[in-house]
Amino acid sequence: FPTSASNATETASWSGPQIKTWEKDGVTPVIVVESDSMNVQDFESGDYDSALTSYFQDLKDMGIKNLGVVVPFSEGNILLQESGATGASQYVANVNRFIGILRHSYPDAVNNKIAILLNNTSYSSENWGSSTNSTAAVEQYTRGLNVGPDGVSSLIFEGFPFSPYDYGFINPTQIIAVAKAMGVKDIMLNTGTWQKEVNANSTSSVPNVFKVSDAQRQEWLDYILGRAGIVKSAGFNVSINLFAQDNFQKGNTGT
Repeated sequence: FPTSASNATETASWSGPQIKTWEKDGVTPVIVVESDSMNVQDFESGDYDSALTSYFQDLKDMGIKNLGVVVPFSEGNILLQESGATGASQYVANVNRFIGILRHSYPDAVNNKIAILLNNTSYSSENWGSSTNSTAAVEQYTRGLNVGPDGVSSLIFEGFPFSPYDYGFINPTQIIAVAKAMGVKDIMLNTGTWQKEVNANSTSSVPNVFKVSDAQRQEWLDYILGRAGIVKSAGFNVSINLFAQDNFQKGNTGT
């Protein structure tokens, strides 16, 4: 996330050529604007407006016309990940603010869409134990959003299995309810499977590691397709992004 004019120029210098390559090749990317380099409370106050405006203008000056789908403040309902995060009303205000800045440089909403990405579990800012899977907890992060062709036009819903026998990470009823509350028809599932994962309940100095068989990973993929089919049958346009990255050696939970 660009935090100053100079940082905006530097960020555009490495991200712009990649976006331009996608545009040339006819690829519609999903660009997730990570907020881990800034304070969302400062964004709410307008401290980053000029930096973000500069970034988009730099991309435009490079001749880039199509950004694809832009996702600001991903996983906004996981407050522990956001410095300065206070809750749903702040998230909604920040997304709306982001939309206004983006549309200043990229008013074409056909080739420059905006989506939000929410997790199936909402976490407070207190600790990882203060979580809820309730639909109402997710829905509150959509109330007051600028939704429509010029604003948020799609929902990305995230859910991953976090134990060898987890088959509750995609809840069609929850997804459908949130999409209906927003008034959008386009839904993407951001999901995937693990090959191995650290047991969060491990107490020894050497963590327990769950190893998942190829057969079980196939079961998870079948589960994902089945849940996507339920959402699609409810009248929504559904796509699936399989998150694929080896995070295990980086000290994260799985791969």
